[in-house]
Amino acid sequence: MHKRIQKQELGLFSLAIVLVSLLYTIYFLLIGKPVFGSNDDIGIQMILSGVWAAPEPSVDALYANYLLGHLIVPLFKAFLDRPWYVYFLLSAQILGFSTLLYANWRLRFNIWSIILGALVVFGTMMPAIWHFQFTIISLVVIASGILLFLSAKTQPAKSKTSQLAILSYSAVLVVLGTLIRYNSGLIIGAALGPFVAVKGFLWLVQHHK
Repeated sequence: MHKRIQKQELGLFSLAIVLVSLLYTIYFLLIGKPVFGSNDDIGIQMILSGVWAAPEPSVDALYANYLLGHLIVPLFKAFLDRPWYVYFLLSAQILGFSTLLYANWRLRFNIWSIILGALVVFGTMMPAIWHFQFTIISLVVIASGILLFLSAKTQPAKSKTSQLAILSYSAVLVVLGTLIRYNSGLIIGAALGPFVAVKGFLWLVQHHK
């Protein structure tokens, strides 16, 4: 029973990744490649690749966290002619949209949820690729982590292992999005802060009567 439930969670997540990857492939074939929406991303990529403001690939890349720099810079050093920063952002964006689908499919999964999810993702990803920008991508990744957490709290997985894996993955997404753009984490934290404070206060009142 335990293994079957694990496969069900993995199956939904795998399906979400396959569908989103297919949508991105369709976009690239019919419309074109992503275009940076700000000079910040261009500057980050140039620093990471050592083209500008650094004699060689550097981890100190403006707004991007240096931990991400340590992940991307070795790739530039090994294969300088590849746009690794773009690949990383695309991967993060695909992961974020896939997780948003997965979080919703855990609550309701049928043919209509698949069709509606595909339409919503495709309609949302188009402006996100037209205006390919690390702030938007970080917001998508953080939001996906938060919504997955809420999905797991609303409908917990059937096994403790699955539930722990889902909650851990949601936390990783929030951290990843914050590393991509620290200010995005602050914005979402500030927006959710009052709700979390009220929820915490109500919990204290209920458990200390």
